[in-house]
Amino acid sequence: MASQLQPTTPEIASVSSHPTLEQGARREVVASFVSGLQVLRSFSTQRPVMNLSAVAEEAGLTRAAARRYLLTLCDQGYASFDGKNYSLTPKVLELGFSYISSLGLTEVARPVMRQLSSKLDHTCSLAVLDGGEIVFVGRTAGHRISNVQLNIGTRAPAFATSLGRVLLGDMGCAKLEQLLREYPRQPLTDQTIWDVSGLLAAIGEAREAGFCLLREEFERGICSLAVPIRNASGQVIAAMNVCCHTWQKTPEVMEADFLPAMRAAADEISASLT
Repeated sequence: MASQLQPTTPEIASVSSHPTLEQGARREVVASFVSGLQVLRSFSTQRPVMNLSAVAEEAGLTRAAARRYLLTLCDQGYASFDGKNYSLTPKVLELGFSYISSLGLTEVARPVMRQLSSKLDHTCSLAVLDGGEIVFVGRTAGHRISNVQLNIGTRAPAFATSLGRVLLGDMGCAKLEQLLREYPRQPLTDQTIWDVSGLLAAIGEAREAGFCLLREEFERGICSLAVPIRNASGQVIAAMNVCCHTWQKTPEVMEADFLPAMRAAADEISASLT
């Protein structure tokens, strides 16, 4: 899964397509700030260090514009320059952790997830929905060695993950269908459900069941089981999952062995958020 679960740098949607802004408010969006965010997003696990030309190409900017944004980031301590290449600094973490801390979710979930990981002997992950993608905001490791590499902030397509389908299941039907049609879907394995009608059915099944069991749709040889976490009003605000190699457990055995404990853990976290 390490080949798929990497921090991504999706293209920035045009301002006019932003779902949360009214037409009048869109006119006040600062284009230069959007470009600065593009520069930040150009860095990733695959591209931690880049020269000016590489940053400009990844961000879709001219070299002159990219240089101005990079110099600003360096001046504010968010990037560094060694005379040839640029890289982000740990100060960037402040931007993401400010959001994560504001949720209150991770502080509540962390001890419960640690207990769950210890009990199941597998790594447990926590994610929230951001448009058509999930963002990992928590992770506790089990004792088993795993090659599934996840970092806080890692993004993945929601439609192809168990976490994503649980989160998408709380969305209204019309909004969900629109999101699926607009998101750039493609199969990740020969098992991936990626057509809209198939996804609507699969997400509906997960909604009705109260969990999602994904069989090698994100990566061959990997199955994952996810359950929802709800706030006081019953809204699904996050999802928690456990991944397992198919040689360790079949999907059926995984559901039988893991689901009761995962549901109990999710209920405990949800109750603490009320």
